[in-house]
Amino acid sequence: MTIGNFTAVFGSSSNDDFLLANNGEIIYGLQGNDNLGLDPSLTENNAAILVGGSGGDRYTLNANKFAVIFDNSSSEDDSLIVDGIGINNLNSYFLDIDNRHLYAFNTDNQQYVLLLDWQNSENQIETFELDNGQQLSYQNLVTELDNFRSIPNSNYLGNFTFEQLNDTAQNTSGFPLSEALIDFASFGLSPETIDDDLQEIANTAKELENSDDDVEVYRFLNRDTGAHFYTASEVERENILDNLPNYKNEGIAFEGVPLNEKDALTGVTPVYRLLNRDTGVHLYTIFDRERNSVLNNLPNYNDEDIAYYAYETSQPGTIPLYRYLNTDTGAHFYTASANEKASVDTNLPNLVPEGNEDGIGYWVLPSTVDSM
Repeated sequence: MTIGNFTAVFGSSSNDDFLLANNGEIIYGLQGNDNLGLDPSLTENNAAILVGGSGGDRYTLNANKFAVIFDNSSSEDDSLIVDGIGINNLNSYFLDIDNRHLYAFNTDNQQYVLLLDWQNSENQIETFELDNGQQLSYQNLVTELDNFRSIPNSNYLGNFTFEQLNDTAQNTSGFPLSEALIDFASFGLSPETIDDDLQEIANTAKELENSDDDVEVYRFLNRDTGAHFYTASEVERENILDNLPNYKNEGIAFEGVPLNEKDALTGVTPVYRLLNRDTGVHLYTIFDRERNSVLNNLPNYNDEDIAYYAYETSQPGTIPLYRYLNTDTGAHFYTASANEKASVDTNLPNLVPEGNEDGIGYWVLPSTVDSM
């Protein structure tokens, strides 16, 4: 679920107002009619990725902002408001990237927008609100850009590769193309991996939109380290099964909370996943304080964002997930099985309970499939 250095932020299955991305965030709007934009504190030197969903989404980009937009839905009422960029604006420029992506920017008000795979039917935005109140349909914008491409010395700059926009040494056109360069490295991205990143975004969005159903959390045993790995991602699960023979599939351990239950009144909370690069072992926690402490004080840990959702306290129909610390290895062990917990308590004195006073990390849902 991690894309470069971006941190994932999620909307809900209903309408979300004011989903504002901070620097280095990728927002998944998911279902519903969502309003997505950038935090006012961001500048054109910061970056965020806005990913819509199956509803009619509204993207708003103001001056001195840089946004990447990947609509990733087949909905019919999406709109983009970029009031500083216009077809007839002398300071507005347009270019294609790999004959697939549209990059538009205004050199006067420092407004930049990159529309990924924008002509794919699943990613099309239906309405564009440009400067001076000009409103264009998707087809109108396509027609205007086609006209631009046929006019010599217009504000259409041509078709480029991501490599050309990433490397100043290849930029021989000077202004205004020099204003459009993208510093991929600062975002943890590279031109070589951008297509894989787009596919990962699409896969993640699809998984999240389908997560109103059962959120099965799979457990694997790493035979090399003896540590367990947990994932709610079917894409990640299939990748492990196909490519990591040292991981033993132990089936469905439990279920996380469906995304449509994510409401502050229910006590639903994200479960954060952090990777210890030295050991290859993961830490799972619902506590912001613990997550922040690890990231601030242990540089060998990577933040892998949200693994799934769980409950902070016991709710009807939930079961406790017990958390243990292996005092020999420093790894953590988690189980929602009362029988497994009893066996650990009896036979493995090197596993010490953590979490609350009862050794509970958080509460999850029992699996409807008995696979462990």
